[in-house]
Amino acid sequence: MKRLILFDIDGTLCNTVAIDDLCMQRALTEVFAFPVDSIAPFCGDNGTDTGVTREAFRLLQRKKATSGDIERVRLSFLRHLESAQRTSPDAFLPIPGAEEAFRSIVAHQNWKAGLASGAWWQSAELKLRGMGIDPELFPGAFAEDSHSREVIISTAIERASHRYHTLSWDKIVYVGDGL
Repeated sequence: MKRLILFDIDGTLCNTVAIDDLCMQRALTEVFAFPVDSIAPFCGDNGTDTGVTREAFRLLQRKKATSGDIERVRLSFLRHLESAQRTSPDAFLPIPGAEEAFRSIVAHQNWKAGLASGAWWQSAELKLRGMGIDPELFPGAFAEDSHSREVIISTAIERASHRYHTLSWDKIVYVGDGL
């Protein structure tokens, strides 16, 4: 039986939703050059890093975000996230039991694991490496792939099918808070 399990990262494997929100708020404030008090109005249905950025530009700048705009926010966000990891490592702890659950699935011969996250790749990598997980060992899709969680999950399934040489899966499970 061919079974695939896809894991979200923020709020599923890592307890990083609050620090992510704070770093995104700081990045938007830096890029827009005026205070952004909350990212909640920009989360919409998907809440991916790219989606939040696009919506912030639409609502605050009254324009469609260009790839350059998104890149400026992404780079600022990553700087804030890396700084926060150095100064507030407790904000990057795994969800209790998540490490064990992930490692158990990876070790199980009847399941294959992948990643499907609304986080940007470098953000996901930073958090997973902090848990001792090498994200490059697992197929996945991230916010660079789409602003839509549905597309991210579909892309992760396609990449898992390619990585694990499987044309179809008997069962696919998504573990996350993003849908």
